Amino acid sequence: MHGGAEVQMSILAKHLSENKLFDVNIITAGYNQPAREKFKNITLWRSFNFKLFTLFKIFKFLYIFNKVNADVYIQRTLSFYSFFLARYCKIKKKKFIYMVAHDNELNGKEMLYKYPFGSFLVKMLFKYASAVIVQNQFQQDQFKKKYQNKNLFVLKKIVELPEFHDGNLHQPIYDCVWLARAESWKQPEKFLKLADLNPDKRFLMICPCLSQSLSMKSYKNLVAQVNKRNNITFLPHLPYRFVADELRKCKVYCSTSSSEGDLPMSLLEAAAVGLPVLLLSINNYNAITDDSIGIYCCDNIEKMNTWLNTLVTDEELYNQYRTKALNYIGKYHNRNDIIKQFEDFLSKFSTV
Repeated sequence: MHGGAEVQMSILAKHLSENKLFDVNIITAGYNQPAREKFKNITLWRSFNFKLFTLFKIFKFLYIFNKVNADVYIQRTLSFYSFFLARYCKIKKKKFIYMVAHDNELNGKEMLYKYPFGSFLVKMLFKYASAVIVQNQFQQDQFKKKYQNKNLFVLKKIVELPEFHDGNLHQPIYDCVWLARAESWKQPEKFLKLADLNPDKRFLMICPCLSQSLSMKSYKNLVAQVNKRNNITFLPHLPYRFVADELRKCKVYCSTSSSEGDLPMSLLEAAAVGLPVLLLSINNYNAITDDSIGIYCCDNIEKMNTWLNTLVTDEELYNQYRTKALNYIGKYHNRNDIIKQFEDFLSKFSTV
């Protein structure tokens, strides 16, 4: 299972490894894979299994950490251990770069803030990090209001152009697709409401059970609710290499999230395939201009429904928003531009 943060880290690692100036290593969790593997120019190191007792996890991770012995360590997505990792890097005289994955990591809504000393740990993480990378101007402004780190940088997500697994263009078989892991803020129940408003249309829902905010009981209840509807096809998991293939079977991408870290990877991948994008609540910070990726629906499911029906029946408008999505990806998420920025940043930063 994976989310957008894992996808983004793997893309960055892959392209960084193509530059001979960098020796790229990835420390992963334990999934019964070999202790050490080499894929082209990347070395994968197995650390702890999630089922281990916490103290054993820490010992195992620190053992692998020291064995890798990198100059720079990079983490994306906030956890209870982020501060300790940043502090340990400081002690070991290593550079630690933290990459913000979600707006909630800065606005106090992340689960870690709810624990005793959680806010303090986040504050200390940003203090001890050698550098912090955010995804957009909004996150940069939020960070500057609350935290201090003189090495603060903005780096957008990379979106790779899709490589399809067959040469034939598929005719869309679904009117609308929802692709996200099962999290409460992604509001999957609102997608079910959209489907209920359109019993004559075909919907695809791809929703793996990979969540910190939705219990297994809630996930099973969601699946049960989906199964009661005849117009939704449900996939509990989709390997990343097949995401583009599945998306191009659809006409429109729908996001029902209440918040995100910039725009989610699944949305950007849909735009890269050429799907018009509907956003229920999240705003891509350009939504009131001609530079937006899609249509912002102002947290109104009826408005989203109206736009969905308009797009699937109006070919001219459909092609207009298809082009808009593709242009947005090319302008803001171009692989070559972002990799160059990242390489330049690391080259300068590692010598400081």
